[in-house]
Amino acid sequence: MRRTKSSLIEQRAEAIAYLFLSKFENLEILRNVGTQFNFDFLVSATLDRKIVGKFGIELKSKKHITKNNLTNIPIKLKNFIPFDPIPLMLFLVDTSTKSIYFDWLREPVIVQNRGHIEDYEHSPSLTKIDTEKFKQQIQKVLEYYHTNPNHT
Repeated sequence: MRRTKSSLIEQRAEAIAYLFLSKFENLEILRNVGTQFNFDFLVSATLDRKIVGKFGIELKSKKHITKNNLTNIPIKLKNFIPFDPIPLMLFLVDTSTKSIYFDWLREPVIVQNRGHIEDYEHSPSLTKIDTEKFKQQIQKVLEYYHTNPNHT
């Protein structure tokens, strides 16, 4: 069976995202969860080998990302099963540079020591991710679950 150019780009993007996520020892990554959850990765954050929080990652890819195609990425939250609203992040992978851009689709937010999820129906404002920025995002997830211990 012959693979299409777009499927090769998608496979390459998935591998790049997986390699980035696997750098973090406190994360457990499940791939190919699309049929169950309608997003690409289910990530569990762990503390002392115990799962303390989860978040999803929806993966999009482009062969070349320019400033112009960092916007207007169509995302419809209703496409994701709202079984228990967990934080959900968008990764846009540039397969030519192996760069990853991100934004929250369902962001964990803490207000007055209580966590909740904010859903965004917008064109994401994507930011290039690096290790430190991603650690901050993991911390947001951990704080959300710390304030909502029944959601793990």
